[in-house]
Amino acid sequence: MQVIRARSFLICAILVSLGILARNPTAASFVTDKLGITHPRPIYRAVTREKVVALTFDDGPDPRFTPRVLAILHDKGIHATFFVVGKNAEKYPNLVEAITTSGNVLGNHTYSHPDFKVESKSMIRSEVNKCDQAIWKITKVHTNLFRSPKGVYDSQELRMLTDMGYTSVQWAITVEHKASPTPKEMAARIVQKIEPGEIILAHDGRLDRRKTVEALPLLIDGLKKKGYRFATVPELLNPPIAHHYAGRRPDLKSQVTKSRVNARPHAT
Repeated sequence: MQVIRARSFLICAILVSLGILARNPTAASFVTDKLGITHPRPIYRAVTREKVVALTFDDGPDPRFTPRVLAILHDKGIHATFFVVGKNAEKYPNLVEAITTSGNVLGNHTYSHPDFKVESKSMIRSEVNKCDQAIWKITKVHTNLFRSPKGVYDSQELRMLTDMGYTSVQWAITVEHKASPTPKEMAARIVQKIEPGEIILAHDGRLDRRKTVEALPLLIDGLKKKGYRFATVPELLNPPIAHHYAGRRPDLKSQVTKSRVNARPHAT
């Protein structure tokens, strides 16, 4: 009996190490409400004790800031995830190519950055599809990562996005914050509050992002000094998920449900 138990424990340990069994089964990407209805939920962070984080950028590409961000990432030897706006991608395809050729990952941030609070579900679907097509025309790949404008969503929209094959990605902490008016304070706040597995939100478009660009190297150096390494969002998840593919969009819900994530946000 002891031999059987030992073998069972060993098999379970191997499956966990391979990501076939989740170490934390409660940290799924779906949640069941009091009525027994299952709803998808977005990813805010990965469940891990390892000092690893994912740096993400929204609202680009923007020729004022994206090239500078890419130069800093290259100089620091790290990669990030860029949630691009479709119309910006169409306007600056060379920047989209620069993002991907330098080893970074693309995500869908809608075509025109609409307000999800007032848009219909059909319009939101159209916005997502138009951004997907804009990315496809430039890169010849699709992305299954999505982030809603300003992080606004409801359960119906999350279900629709999941059915479309997307993993909805939010964030645990933001670089731009009213409590940190200077680049030095922006970086210091992240370094002080960061926790393992968190997704960091920054921006490389729309508004004036000069402070973000100035804070970026300070933030990266500060986290590295604390022993953190940087990953893309797909790399952060355990098991890692495929983040893009060519050809027809497959049903990715099975991959989403296997992702070990925690929807409890940190202090943003």
